[in-house]
Amino acid sequence: MNLLIPKMMLTKKSEKWVLMVMIVSIFTSSCRPNIEDQPDNAGAFPSLDASNLNTIRVQKQPMQLTSTHLGTIEAGQRAALQSRIHYEVLLSHVKIGHQVRQGDILLELDDREWRAKVEAANAEWIKSENDWKRYEQLLNQKAVTGIDADRMKARAQTSKAALQAAQSSLSHTRIKAPFDGTIQEVLVEQGESVMPGQPLLIIDHQNTKQVRAYLPISIADNLQLGSTVKIQSSNNELNEWATVTELARVADTHSRTVEVILELPKEAPFKPGSAVKVLAPNGVREGIWIPSDAIKRKGQLTYVFIVDQNLPRMRLIKSGRQMDASHLTEIITGLNEGDIVLKNPPSQFNGTASHKNAADGKEKTEPNGMISE
Repeated sequence: MNLLIPKMMLTKKSEKWVLMVMIVSIFTSSCRPNIEDQPDNAGAFPSLDASNLNTIRVQKQPMQLTSTHLGTIEAGQRAALQSRIHYEVLLSHVKIGHQVRQGDILLELDDREWRAKVEAANAEWIKSENDWKRYEQLLNQKAVTGIDADRMKARAQTSKAALQAAQSSLSHTRIKAPFDGTIQEVLVEQGESVMPGQPLLIIDHQNTKQVRAYLPISIADNLQLGSTVKIQSSNNELNEWATVTELARVADTHSRTVEVILELPKEAPFKPGSAVKVLAPNGVREGIWIPSDAIKRKGQLTYVFIVDQNLPRMRLIKSGRQMDASHLTEIITGLNEGDIVLKNPPSQFNGTASHKNAADGKEKTEPNGMISE
């Protein structure tokens, strides 16, 4: 660079300033890159080979759409154990959350009075049985009439029925588990008096679970008995398939929803009472779908890495609906059939990258992975 300045206009002070300007100009010129020397693939990652990376070829495909709704995990079988007699709770053997086996004694009611009644009824039955047998012998000897013998027989039968009733009432003082399960609620305390029909305990079956959900009419119309629906935990970590076992034929007039019961496998890890997502089918849509893990975001920009000439390049996209059940995302714009997309771009893809401008289709290069519109 040459600076032509008339010599007579220079003073000692101005000569110093001119010299400084010339030095700065020469330094900045030497640091400026020569754009003509840039290679054609400057927007890619020349040090990375994409041939060994996990890729997917883009193509249009029909996709089963789903809509997410809230459901609640319940025990497939629940029993509310009630008292059949009016007595005091003598002893409780369980607490909430206890695992019990079928036949285990859960509660004991005061049985002293019923034991006395059983003993008295048993004594009366033995006496009446002996009297009837004696009258049968007398009847054979024609010492008594048939009417007297029938009366003694009826008395023996009545006393036997009274004994059986007392024994049944005595058995009700021991509240037993009807099946293997988990204690969900204990509704009485030791020393409390209970009335016939009063709930004492609630027990859930150990190996049966179901989901109760209320679905919009348009979604419930896509289901039928035997349909399978994906169930997902609220944090998306647990997934199971459930089968529709009950489907209400009449919708609720206020909420415009239909009650649906879905049966879960025995080994399903969900706990009764927990909230889950019900991913119900909601039609089919054809489009470009790619794994959600392939999509990256920076700020307000959404992009993927495609493979071009065996080199990864950044491509801006516009994403659409995301399917939680299949972990796929619809691509509205930015990809065409035949494009090759990296499924799981490695972390070192943070350097220079290129993308295509939607207006002119030309690639532009941005440093440090930054992209501009």
